[in-house]
Amino acid sequence: MATADFYNKTWSKKTSTLAIEESQRYQRLFGTFWDFTPQVKEGNQAGIWIPNFTPATVDTLANKTTAYLSDQSAIDIDVDADYLVFDQTLSAAFNVADLAELESNVNKRDELLKRAVSSLYSERDKNVIRALTLGIDSSHRIEIADGDAKTILTYNDIMEAYTTLLAENIPVDAPKYFVVCPQHYGDLLKMDQFTRVDYAGKTPLVSGVVGTFLDMTVIMHQNPKVDLNGVYSEAQTLNVSYIYSSFAMAVGAHRDIHVKVEDKALPAKAVVNPYTKFGRKIIQDKFAVAIRDQT
Repeated sequence: MATADFYNKTWSKKTSTLAIEESQRYQRLFGTFWDFTPQVKEGNQAGIWIPNFTPATVDTLANKTTAYLSDQSAIDIDVDADYLVFDQTLSAAFNVADLAELESNVNKRDELLKRAVSSLYSERDKNVIRALTLGIDSSHRIEIADGDAKTILTYNDIMEAYTTLLAENIPVDAPKYFVVCPQHYGDLLKMDQFTRVDYAGKTPLVSGVVGTFLDMTVIMHQNPKVDLNGVYSEAQTLNVSYIYSSFAMAVGAHRDIHVKVEDKALPAKAVVNPYTKFGRKIIQDKFAVAIRDQT
């Protein structure tokens, strides 16, 4: 009879493989920020040292980026570094009637684990976008322009947010993203500028597929919504979209998705619990702009 430890190890390995495939297939918001996951060692690491950008200029930002990624020892931990704690945990547990039967049915097992990975990454995206919403400087929380249509995103609204971001002297070679909620995405599709090659890139978005706009990658997210002050709220009232540089937030996670099997019920009914640990930290609160509805 297989033990819980056996399932923990073999299913963790398989789940991590599925997670890599998911990351290659689908652009997650987590990966749009400065992601330190590749520098995380295997195992249950509690966090990771990252360059400290307070205060920071564009020059030191670029220098520390290069120094850290090429040689981690180039950072003076006492002066130049900050600690990103992996203090966030998400799980996607499911019940299994017969572990042995599931282990023998590889296709069924992999499908359940694949769904768990997708659920974990979706919830992780929601987590980081809420953190971004809470961390953006209040001066960078702007409303859709006055007018009769106070909930319709316009080209002028986008340009106001875009120029607000550029005014912060963000590194010119840093990736920039335009993350839209479903409601604002519908407005985008009606804009001539969004479907024209000279704005949207070489491939017109005639099919409605999210792509690029100006020099920003456009991604749709599940709307966290905000309150009247532009801050995330459980009340969930106003739609919100974001324009940001990847340097707005540092993120990092365990390189593997772990699986914990409750062994008290083996070999009969059991709970399979895939989970991930990660951290996120705002490093430049003016390297992002939120655009929200007025009412």
